[in-house]
Amino acid sequence: MSMKSRKQAFLPILLLALFVSSKAFAGETGGDLVAPPTRSEVRNRVFATVEKIESKTVFFKAEDGTVRDFGIKEAKRDGLRGIKRGAWVALEINDQNNIAHINKAAVGTIEKFDPEKRKVAIHVGKKARVYPLEDAALGKLADARKGARIKLELDRRNRVVDAELG
Repeated sequence: MSMKSRKQAFLPILLLALFVSSKAFAGETGGDLVAPPTRSEVRNRVFATVEKIESKTVFFKAEDGTVRDFGIKEAKRDGLRGIKRGAWVALEINDQNNIAHINKAAVGTIEKFDPEKRKVAIHVGKKARVYPLEDAALGKLADARKGARIKLELDRRNRVVDAELG
């Protein structure tokens, strides 16, 4: 085999190898760029009560007995102004097991659930309170019955954004 015929046989194989490798490594060199995450992903939600408030820190006690703390400045940023001892909150926990976000919460028993009006009335202690429902919470309350225990996650305007029966 002559040198010229070897070059002609080698050239298509070289071009095919370059084409395949450029497709295989396109993601690493800027093919489909994906923005890096800006903060940790929320892993789960935990309902807790405000255990105590000290100079710059709020301490929360989760239902499983775990105590977590969060800065008052950050809590106010999340919309928890005037928070008091004993108040219920919903803590969003990130993948590093830290509090990522805090929302107000209400825990009680269902007095009335009205899917047409998109409202739920619950007893919290001796008081009854009515909360408007967002779409996500409405779907989770399809099996809600009077007297059932319920936990509600509320937004800044006291609308129910998430709910948990039981």
